[in-house]
Formats: sequence, structure tokens, C-alpha cells
Amino acid sequence: MGSGKLSLEEISDGKYRLVISLDIELLSSLTRAQIATSPTCSVPQLNANPKPQKKAMKTLLSVTEIGEELDISRTKAYELARSGQLKSAKVGRLCHVPVACLHTYIDRLLSEDR
Repeated sequence: MGSGKLSLEEISDGKYRLVISLDIELLSSLTRAQIATSPTCSVPQLNANPKPQKKAMKTLLSVTEIGEELDISRTKAYELARSGQLKSAKVGRLCHVPVACLHTYIDRLLSEDR
């Protein structure tokens, strides 16, 4: 019986292609049943461009991040910041909310519901 080979080839900066080479005699001699019941090899998943991990704890969140945290639109998050319901600070041109102020806002919402 023939043989096969697995290899990884780097195609560009940090990107890889899995190359599977099979002997034609091996491929033609296998039946569908043999292919279906033959053990498979596991190839570790390669992530050439992993997403950067967020810091465990941030001090300031952007208004966009606040919207995501509260599951509201970015526009609504800006309205809360502009109205003073959610304390915010400008850092350069961007509006940021201290995490402590977000927690205070959430606590205030929860206490109003009671």
C-alpha cells in the first residue's frame, strides 16, 4: 500500500497552508467504507493572526464600549454621557467613562427599579 504526507507551508507572513500529499495508488485502493472508518489524525488549529487579548481590567471605557456593555446603541450611550446620567471625561478628542462610574450608574438603575 502507498503512503501519504502532511506538511505546512508558509505562504505569507504568519499564514500557513496545509498540504496533503497522497500516493495515487493508495487513494484508488481505498473504498468508501475504508475511508469512512479509518482513524483520522487531528491537526492543531493554527491561528496565524490571533486577536489581541483585552486587558483584564481597564480604568476607562470608550462610549462605544459602554454601549456594548449596557447593550444599548452608541448614540444612546453618548446621550447618557452628555446628559450627565453617566459621568464621563474627555481624553483628547474622545469621550471616556471611568469603570467605577459605569458601576455607579448600574447601581442607580437597579435601585430605581425597586
